[in-house]
Amino acid sequence: MTELQTLCLAIWLGGLVAIDMVAAPARFAVIADRNLAAALGRATFARWSNVAIVTAGGAVLFGLLATHEPVGIAVAAAGYLALLANRRVVHPGLLGLSSRLDFQTREGAPEDWQRHRRLHRAAVLLDLAQLSAAAALLLFPAALGRL
Repeated sequence: MTELQTLCLAIWLGGLVAIDMVAAPARFAVIADRNLAAALGRATFARWSNVAIVTAGGAVLFGLLATHEPVGIAVAAAGYLALLANRRVVHPGLLGLSSRLDFQTREGAPEDWQRHRRLHRAAVLLDLAQLSAAAALLLFPAALGRL
């Protein structure tokens, strides 16, 4: 693995962890207005996804250019596809729907809240797929070096 691929993976993985596991829970714990917390989340995810596309794409590209290890390339590509699915399919629906819902009073059509829950679960699962791919790529070279 090249230094550039490692850097891209670290930024991609670090950003996912920081946003999904630190910033998101903190936002709803600290900001009393849940609508404001949700709006901040929408803005954060919209900006982060641009960085993630560049860094995850760099991880795949540098992996293709520097190595010919098919398993590593496949894992990176799978994580990148999860990112693209989240960005292009799930997030637009989730962001559009969440901007219409009232998170403070939980008012809104029950079917909109059900759709929001389904989309949110899909986004979380796709984030976990990205997290798993990036972590596997960073951890497996170290494990192989110990054999």
